[in-house]
Amino acid sequence: MTKTIAPKEKAKTIKSKNETSNAKKSLKEEVVKEETKETSKLTLKSLHKELSSLQDTMKNLKDDTLVNAHHLYHLKQSSTKNITELTNNLQDLKEERAKVFQLVEELSKLVFTLQQEVKLLKEDNVFIIKEFSKEKALNAKKIQILASHIQSNEKKTFSFFKKSSILEELNTLENKKEQKHSFIFNED
Repeated sequence: MTKTIAPKEKAKTIKSKNETSNAKKSLKEEVVKEETKETSKLTLKSLHKELSSLQDTMKNLKDDTLVNAHHLYHLKQSSTKNITELTNNLQDLKEERAKVFQLVEELSKLVFTLQQEVKLLKEDNVFIIKEFSKEKALNAKKIQILASHIQSNEKKTFSFFKKSSILEELNTLENKKEQKHSFIFNED
């Protein structure tokens, strides 16, 4: 049935269990230490590789950063130059715009002056046309008066020539009469 263990044996058993347990622990610790060493070696190697890779990457990034900084510097210089040129062009454009506005203002004044002159010329033309029409009407009246004078002179001339021809006829008749008379007187 149940076996009773004597205290001495019990102590031996406990001691041997403790020793076994300690041996196991010690063995475990050694194995863990060994594994830790190997893991540490592997980890150190991989960390060294990682570190080397990171250093290469940092060097490449540094080089890239320097190249990019150089490009950015030149880009900034060219951008500054372009901005300066654009600013100068804008200033020139503003000046040209001001000149154009001044020119437009002068042209507006000139157009207004020309419009006033055209208006005055139109008024002068209307006045001249009215005066010309009056003069034309007056000349037409003068022409009518001259025509009537010419007609009356023609009538007078015609009448004069008619009277003159009548006088000539009378003279001729008188001459004939005188000739007859003289002939008659001569015969006597």
